[in-house]
Amino acid sequence: MIIFVHNISQTIHLIITIIKDSSQIFYYTVGGIGLLLAGIGAIRGTNSWRSSINEKRIVRETDIKNKTEELKAKYPKEMHEKTFQLIASKLNPRPKYLLDKNTDTKHWIASRSTFDALEFQFDWVKKLNQKEFDLIQTGEKILIE
Repeated sequence: MIIFVHNISQTIHLIITIIKDSSQIFYYTVGGIGLLLAGIGAIRGTNSWRSSINEKRIVRETDIKNKTEELKAKYPKEMHEKTFQLIASKLNPRPKYLLDKNTDTKHWIASRSTFDALEFQFDWVKKLNQKEFDLIQTGEKILIE
């Protein structure tokens, strides 16, 4: 009888070990499949994110190009000193302004890249004394990007 009980005990232990090993195999298999699916989702999300970034970049480049063309048409470099003048203050010559002679309004050229995109030259800038500079009405800034 003791041998019989011992054999049943060993059989039950063997069955429990098999079930335990099977559940671990199942656990790792399901976990692996879950990680694989999560990775695929991440790749899809990354591709969607990249596509969105690329679309925004294209829109931004188009906006910059359109704004540049619009400003070049309004202030063609050939019309410098005729319809507009580049000015700066003698006291603070760093910021450059475009004086629209049609409206007698100065517009701050808000970046070097804007200045360059409009094909302006630094030697075109006329330096005004501060009193003369301050008397000119200030309008909206000019910024392409």
